[in-house]
Amino acid sequence: MKIKEMETEKLISLLCGDQFMNTKALPEYDIPSLEMSDGPMGLRYQKKDKDSLGINRSEPATCLPAGVAVAASWNPDVAEQVGTIIGSEAAAYGVDLVLGPAVNLERNPLCGRNVEYLSEDPLLAGRLGGAYIRGVQSQQVGACIKHFAANNQETEREYLNVICEEDVLRDLYLKAFEIAIREGKPAAVMTSLSKINGTYCAENRWLFDILRKEWGFDGLVMTDWFGLDDRVKSAEAGLDLEMPGTDGKSTAYMVEQWKQGRLDEHVIRERAECIIRNARKWKIPKTKKTEEERELILKENHEKVCAAAEEAIVLLKNKEDILPLQQGRKLAVIGEYAREPLFQAEGSGKVEGAGKEDAWECAEKWNGADNTPFAMGYRRNNAGSEAEQQKLRDEAVKTAADADAVLFFLAMDFGFEGEGNDRVQYELPEYQVALLKEIAVVNSNVIAVVMNGGAVAMPWADEVKAILECFYGGQGIGRAIVKVISGEVNPSGHMPVSVPAFREQIISDENFAEQTEQVTYREGMFMGYRGYETKKIPVQFPFGFGLSYTTFEITECSVEQEKITDCEKTVLRGKIKNTGNRKGAQVVQLYVKNPRAWKARPARELRDFQKIILEAGEEKEFVFSISRELFELYDERVDERTVPQGMYGLELGFSVQDIRAAQKIEVTPVFPVPKQIQGWDKTERLLETKAGEQIFEELYRKITEKAGGIFAQRLKEEKNVREMLLSQPIRIVHLMIWNEMTDSELIAILEKVNQELYHDYREKMRSLEKK
Repeated sequence: MKIKEMETEKLISLLCGDQFMNTKALPEYDIPSLEMSDGPMGLRYQKKDKDSLGINRSEPATCLPAGVAVAASWNPDVAEQVGTIIGSEAAAYGVDLVLGPAVNLERNPLCGRNVEYLSEDPLLAGRLGGAYIRGVQSQQVGACIKHFAANNQETEREYLNVICEEDVLRDLYLKAFEIAIREGKPAAVMTSLSKINGTYCAENRWLFDILRKEWGFDGLVMTDWFGLDDRVKSAEAGLDLEMPGTDGKSTAYMVEQWKQGRLDEHVIRERAECIIRNARKWKIPKTKKTEEERELILKENHEKVCAAAEEAIVLLKNKEDILPLQQGRKLAVIGEYAREPLFQAEGSGKVEGAGKEDAWECAEKWNGADNTPFAMGYRRNNAGSEAEQQKLRDEAVKTAADADAVLFFLAMDFGFEGEGNDRVQYELPEYQVALLKEIAVVNSNVIAVVMNGGAVAMPWADEVKAILECFYGGQGIGRAIVKVISGEVNPSGHMPVSVPAFREQIISDENFAEQTEQVTYREGMFMGYRGYETKKIPVQFPFGFGLSYTTFEITECSVEQEKITDCEKTVLRGKIKNTGNRKGAQVVQLYVKNPRAWKARPARELRDFQKIILEAGEEKEFVFSISRELFELYDERVDERTVPQGMYGLELGFSVQDIRAAQKIEVTPVFPVPKQIQGWDKTERLLETKAGEQIFEELYRKITEKAGGIFAQRLKEEKNVREMLLSQPIRIVHLMIWNEMTDSELIAILEKVNQELYHDYREKMRSLEKK
């Protein structure tokens, strides 16, 4: 039977999920059910007692590096490999749709869900999110990108109203989704629980129009679990699917609304047709694997996830080149997290890990058991009596004093980060930091290993020789750490976020996670490094920063054309050389330095990047394409992306602060956006629009008939009154008949003329696009 012949009640029944993790099937119409499973840090597949918060047990799966750790690799290949891992395990269980990746930006380090998110920058988040999607879908499993949009805090997330200007949404918070969706083409999009500018995301027609009409998305749009306020409004706005199932209550309600004429049938059919189309597309026949086959997949994926973790580690400090360590020296390993590594957070992304790599055990294998003593030092979450805690601290200090070097593990503690709550502190737990300081007194060769989701303050950095930022590196992080400290792996991770020195430096902190139902993004475009660089706020570790055991130099940098229009393209060519004595990888980051424009812009923005592997002494060429996308911004005056004219800087560096080479390029728009007509502009500007011409003629008539005072005498002396008026500021012309036109009326005239001015510009640009 064709869809158009289906009964309306049957179509309505498809608009809500079936039970907890499935869409509704109608076998008699050849409409299958899609089975879903949580991600994105590993498959959280539950055969029974399904939930959305990670409460009940799930089946064994590979625990992947968290989103922020994947982003620290700055390598789309790593993101795609991680997506392939979760996709392969989903296919093994017969899952059709994985709920991930999450590409919301890390607006504030204290957001509890930063562990799932990728970066504070939309290009990095979007590009790696797109790669993750491609990896998942290469296994014939759909990916559902989330949470659309502006899900940047957990506090009051179900009721939160995010107040944010449209240009900021489009150029930052939506941009990551746009890039990931265009490059990855996900099967589905999940909405955020909160509101944006007063409208719930699940009912936000403005969001859905951008998604479907501007970006061309043709997949499924669904709610987050229990993330719905008004089912009729959401369907009319463009939402397809409500999740989870409601035992028929939602269907009954919608049927009633339809029968009473409050829900149009064409809306029902449009939403149902999207669900049917995507259910048939992504219900790809899969042979569920046996337990033995799944174990083999898990074993293979474990090796892959260990390799991914290696690229995720960021070397933040390496004083006196203490790393890599010399094998055979006495290395004290201290901290419970060395034996029980913290590699995931709480919430819907929590995974029943199929294995783990113990850092202490791996260190023993590399360095020998006799040379690698372990001391607990503390118990996670500072468990135990004061006497027990003191005993552990004393043992750790003694062990450290007798060693040549110390590998000290710090973590944000279990339960501090994750879904449902934001962090209350920017610093690592005090009991861990206090022990670190005690150990630094008795041993000057301390290597700090940090495990966390969002960025953390490191005021103790000067007291240690080296720092490894591992984020939540997945179940292979223990092995990866030892490979890095031993030199078997040369670290190549770079920070996907900025690390302010202390909480008061965090630009968004004054309006974040307040116990209210509204948050205003007052920092606008100046979030993260965009704000720190523009406002010259020093940070402890800048965005894009990461050290290596070798050194690199950019030896050449040139742009083919120094002047282009916004319709032209050119290329930036450069060469990078490994000037050290060992193989390594470096991330070449292309930043655009923006000129002053009609509105404030960040001083510097990431516009492209490449990760390049080089043997010792090797030199390679790299090329970046230069086009309007690097310079454009959303211009709310014309509701289009436009390019401000000016001289831009093309800056190549190894972090946002470490710029190694630069070129300038002048960009001129073929059709520049006209300047707004203001009161002190010459009156001749009114003639730029038809409405303005009519207004001027009316002004001319009134002035010649009714001008009084000093203006009356001047008009008598003026030979060409029309030209004289056109040469005068609009405000002066207005004063000639001030008793005939109020200030409010003048403002209304200018608003009308400007609306037509920018409407004409939009129509002109759209006609050119069609040609």
